[in-house]
Amino acid sequence: PKPSTRLSTLTPEELSSVAAKRGAEPAKLSRLVRGDLDWIVMKALEKDRTRRYETANGFADDLRRHLDNEVVLARPPSTAYRMKKAWRRNKVWLSAATVVLAALVLGVILTTWQAVRATQAEALRLCPEVFGPEHPKTLMAMTNLAISLGAAGRLAEAIELQQQALAIKRRVLPPKHPELVLALKHMAQLYDQVERTAEARTLYQQLAELQVKFAPAQQSAAEQSILDKLRVKAAE
Repeated sequence: PKPSTRLSTLTPEELSSVAAKRGAEPAKLSRLVRGDLDWIVMKALEKDRTRRYETANGFADDLRRHLDNEVVLARPPSTAYRMKKAWRRNKVWLSAATVVLAALVLGVILTTWQAVRATQAEALRLCPEVFGPEHPKTLMAMTNLAISLGAAGRLAEAIELQQQALAIKRRVLPPKHPELVLALKHMAQLYDQVERTAEARTLYQQLAELQVKFAPAQQSAAEQSILDKLRVKAAE
C-alpha cells in the first residue's frame, strides 16, 4: 500500500511513535506524505525495473523537486497538478499580482462609474432645456442620476433629486402609472437608508393602497406577493 495508506492503518500509539521519530505532528503526518511522496516511494518500489528510477540520482532529484514545489516525475502530470505546483512555487509573486490586478479592476470600475454619473448629470442639464422640465426624458434623467448618487452613498443629493422627480410625477402621471409606482418605491427605499422611518412608512402605505385600489379582481401569485411585502413594510 501507499505510505499514507499504511499510516492510516496504524494505532494512535504507533502513529505517535512514527511521527516523533520524524519530528512531525501525528495528525499532519499522513497529509505530509500523501501526494508526491506516495508517488515517489511507489515508483522506487515498482516491481517492473523499467518503471523504477534508473539511478539513485534520479530518485534524489525527484525528492528535490518535491521540496522545491516542482513537478515530480513519478506523478502523472495533470494540468491541475501543474497549476498547483506553480502556485506554491510562486505564491508570493502571484498573490502580489492578484492584489495589483484587483486594484486595476477596481480602478476601471470606479472610473467607468464616474463617467456614467457625469454623463447622467449632463443629460439632466440638457433635457429640461431641450424637452421641458416635465417631459418623460427629463424625469428619466432625474431618476437615473438619483439612483447613481444613492449607489455611490451620496444619499442626501439622491433624496433631494428624487423628491423633485416624485413631485413632478405626482402632478403629471396617473396614480397607477408604473413610473410613479417605481418613484414611490425608490423614494421609500432612500428614506429607509437614512432612517427617516416615518416618511418611508407613509410611502409604503401609499404603495399598498395603490395596489389594493387598482388591483384586478384576479391577482397573480407574483402580484399578491408584492402586495404582501408592501403591507409588511407599511406595518413596520
